[in-house]
Amino acid sequence: MRAGLYIHIPFCKQRCGYCSFCSSVVKDGEISRYINALKSKISFYSKKYADKEFETLYIGGGTPSLLNKENSDVLFSSLFESFNLKNLIEFTTEANPESLSEEYLESFVNHGGNRLSLGVQSLNDNECRAVSRITDKQKVFSAIKSAKDFGIKNISADLLLGLPNQNEKSLSENINVLCDLGISHLSLYSLKIDESSPLYCKKNSLSLPDEETEFLLYKAASKLLAQKGLNRYEISNFSKNGFESKHNLKYWKEEEYLGLGLSAHSFMNGVRFFETDDFNRFYSLESSVTKEEDVLFKSNSLEEKLMLLLRLSSGFPVSLFPEQKKEKLNNFHKRLISNNLAEKNSDFVILTDEGLWVMNEIILRFSRLL
Repeated sequence: MRAGLYIHIPFCKQRCGYCSFCSSVVKDGEISRYINALKSKISFYSKKYADKEFETLYIGGGTPSLLNKENSDVLFSSLFESFNLKNLIEFTTEANPESLSEEYLESFVNHGGNRLSLGVQSLNDNECRAVSRITDKQKVFSAIKSAKDFGIKNISADLLLGLPNQNEKSLSENINVLCDLGISHLSLYSLKIDESSPLYCKKNSLSLPDEETEFLLYKAASKLLAQKGLNRYEISNFSKNGFESKHNLKYWKEEEYLGLGLSAHSFMNGVRFFETDDFNRFYSLESSVTKEEDVLFKSNSLEEKLMLLLRLSSGFPVSLFPEQKKEKLNNFHKRLISNNLAEKNSDFVILTDEGLWVMNEIILRFSRLL
């Protein structure tokens, strides 16, 4: 099985109010310094995994589209010169609409880029302002047009669920407009405001939908997307047939992937490990290459398979239930079905919309029976 390759670019023009990801507001010269450090990682890991072939490449962030042509050319060339990417089938870059330049698109496409993941979040200007998003509807239109002009046909958009004052009408308008623009994939994520995000101190003053309202929004969005030909294949992801994210499916199916860059995670040869999330350590000479022995752990538990596979519309195979506990697990599966939390299927545990919404509790109860 060929692996996936992920590269993290941890810079943004401005931090969104809800953001708790590993990212930093970009400073002069910082990107070039970071790319040089990444080249050291690429050199080391391409030798370490010289026997591996990679079929997906994903540039995430942060905001990768902040890279100028020189930096993106250096990064992309280094990756293709170092790793075995001769059978690459999917090359994705994330981008924010306001920073997606023609020079970045040109560099991306010239190196084989064929999939764009666009951070839209909302086309409603009031909803964007409420969470300190600096993009707007016209920038989204322009970004999608530019991508198409460069021949990119596989375009994904991110939307946020549970924004302040969001309702079914505004969410449906977002979906209708994006589908009319010809996107082939949509990711729908719930707004999370945790303690590390800039918006946390204002959380109680925001007009956020309650959990029940948010679930109804999710159900309505899922139904509308299906009508538009984008079917759910993972709890937060919907696509046209054949346009599922091949890279992200590797995470959920426990296939191998190598992550390089600040805070990037990997799963190679049955071992999970990750990079530091500290810039100073990342740049320091003595830790220019991650010391895997400090951060790795073996990963092959049934509980982990359950947690990952239940996210998918294909579900968790009942055949993986341990024989000695199969009766208890089957009985619990039947209760899920009778409560409309799982579909009627004797071979797979496939969660309904209602089941996906309480998936963490279902996993916990399954785990107690394993």
